[in-house]
Amino acid sequence: MIELPYDDESFSFAFSQNSICHLTKKDTMIAIREMVRVLKPGGYMFVDFMSTESSYYGSASLGKEVGTGEYQYIDDDGDTVLHCFHNDSEPDKYFTGMKVVHKVKTISENLNGPALNVDVRIEYYATKPV
Repeated sequence: MIELPYDDESFSFAFSQNSICHLTKKDTMIAIREMVRVLKPGGYMFVDFMSTESSYYGSASLGKEVGTGEYQYIDDDGDTVLHCFHNDSEPDKYFTGMKVVHKVKTISENLNGPALNVDVRIEYYATKPV
């Protein structure tokens, strides 16, 4: 995501759901800039971020905090997994120069586990200026 193998202005739409949360905040900025780079003028993008309001934010199951809102652990296969959380306004900085046309917080409850898990996401819909 931080080095997309596409020419500038190649796409009319860029989409990132439940994936950018695995980047550090520094790399998130780079990834968003890459998405903007490959967007055609007038193109749209959708990106969602895990919210600090999620019930599992700060949970020991996320592993060690390696940066503000950034948690890292080693999974059963020995791979390093990162989860990054943002407050409501924190992702705004990633969209400088873009027009945010819609920003919404979604809240979902996972009822399939032994404990209620509330997942909160901050979703951005933005367009690249013409």
